[in-house]
Amino acid sequence: MSAPRLELTRAGPPVPWLGQLVPIEVALWRPQTAAPQEAFSLDDVVAPGMIAKWSEQSAPPDDRREGDTEYLVQHRTLLVFPQAEGELVLPPLVARWHDALVHADVVVASKELHFRSAIPEGAAEPLPLIASSVRLEQTFDRELSQVRVGDGFTRSVTLHATDTDPIVFPELALGHVSGLREYPAASSARASSERGQIEAQLVLRSTYVVERVGRHTLPGLSLRWLEPHSGRYQEATLPALQLWTAPNLALGFQCLGTAPGTAVVTEIGSLGLLLLFAVAFVRRRRHGPGRRERALRARGRERRAFHRLLRSLRTSAPLGFLDNVYTWLPLCAPASSERTLAPLAHATREAHDACARLQRELFRVPPARDVQATRQLPERLRKVFASSLRHARRVLRRPQRSGGLVSLN
Repeated sequence: MSAPRLELTRAGPPVPWLGQLVPIEVALWRPQTAAPQEAFSLDDVVAPGMIAKWSEQSAPPDDRREGDTEYLVQHRTLLVFPQAEGELVLPPLVARWHDALVHADVVVASKELHFRSAIPEGAAEPLPLIASSVRLEQTFDRELSQVRVGDGFTRSVTLHATDTDPIVFPELALGHVSGLREYPAASSARASSERGQIEAQLVLRSTYVVERVGRHTLPGLSLRWLEPHSGRYQEATLPALQLWTAPNLALGFQCLGTAPGTAVVTEIGSLGLLLLFAVAFVRRRRHGPGRRERALRARGRERRAFHRLLRSLRTSAPLGFLDNVYTWLPLCAPASSERTLAPLAHATREAHDACARLQRELFRVPPARDVQATRQLPERLRKVFASSLRHARRVLRRPQRSGGLVSLN
């Protein structure tokens, strides 16, 4: 009866680069017996100058015949990544199982495997990741345009690569962001082999809590890698992301930020603003309205009187309109205390002409008050007077400077 054996078949380039995947197909040949074959185990591989790990996926076993012996051939894949330049030696691999037919343990070892490795031309420190394809992807668990102070969001960055394994991935970090408190999660790695394509994936996650209002910059990532078939160096990048955070009124005094420094500044500013309001309120109660408040009130009274004047121009008789003019003029031109149209007539040329036409309209018939009360201003005069009133109002509201000769006169 033929003895079992362990065969190694190396795939990949003749001289692999440092960090390049070298798959080694391991085939265990066991003669078929009447008793069922028990499962076997492979010893861990410790090889100087390289990283070696068993692939989680393997091809299904097959039946083969050599001479008069039927064999059950079982397959495993060893992934080897050279880490040193020059001659490398993979020590014999060892398989173990229990033979139920003879009630004894069986140990089978392979031969040593020799190969050379080299540093890729143009490589620099740190060495690039060697893979057939590499890409970086970024996702967030929420829309960042609505983030406020105190809100949290999770950033996930995924590194995808083919013909490599996460065990040789370079160290990646999402980085610290000023104004955000970071809570990094443990990274997760996964490797798979489907349809002969070896794929690797690494996911980095970090949760951020906004501590300060304003603009924040999430740093980008950059990874240099080498495509082994073409020998070209490429760069997989994620650009930096600008994030704007808004105040959160639900936090009260900490609406602008929850960081110790920002919170203290916000609280001091809020207390100072409240103190200022309190001082203004007490001063208002003791001394009455201030100069600015009186000016605002006077401007409001003048604006309401002017709007009533414009309405009376369309609805009232000439005498009613004249009463509204006399009411509005002292508010717009406080320096004039006379109940005449002189300030308005002297404001602009068109206002002078409109006042003259108004006076002719008022005294066109005998001044019987009941007659005047029933007659309306002509349409053309109303339009002219409305335009002249607006222009004259702008002139009358300007501060008037009096010269020395005027005061002498």
